[in-house]
Amino acid sequence: ACFGFFSRQDQENLKNEGSGIEGIDWNWPPRKNIPQRYKLIATTSLALVICNMDKVNLSVAVIPMSHQFGWNSAVAGLVQFSFFREYLLSQLPGGWLAKIFGGRKVLEVGVFTWLLATALVPFLAGYMPGLVFSRILVYLSS
Repeated sequence: ACFGFFSRQDQENLKNEGSGIEGIDWNWPPRKNIPQRYKLIATTSLALVICNMDKVNLSVAVIPMSHQFGWNSAVAGLVQFSFFREYLLSQLPGGWLAKIFGGRKVLEVGVFTWLLATALVPFLAGYMPGLVFSRILVYLSS
């Protein structure tokens, strides 16, 4: 039985015997009946929301980071510029890779690379070349 509900065999028996219970949908769990295109839209949208949240993260965090690490406005600007430049430069190659390898594979690799690069930020925050490299990876994976 699934989550304490009727097993598939019980469901079939109740259907055949006429259980007297009207309006029960025996297709359980309901997520099995969702068309594949809606699942793709939902997961892709979630990945884009998470990636866009990360873009905003550094814009907010750069002020306290610049105070903590003694960065001047030029260094803080360099860190932020490393994001946007790579984001702009990665759009056409990303589309080309999706055409060759498929959007699903490119999205999987991109989100994993983004996850790894974002996880490295706290460890690389005091080392400017490492931080810039991490942020470049984030935008290349976006």
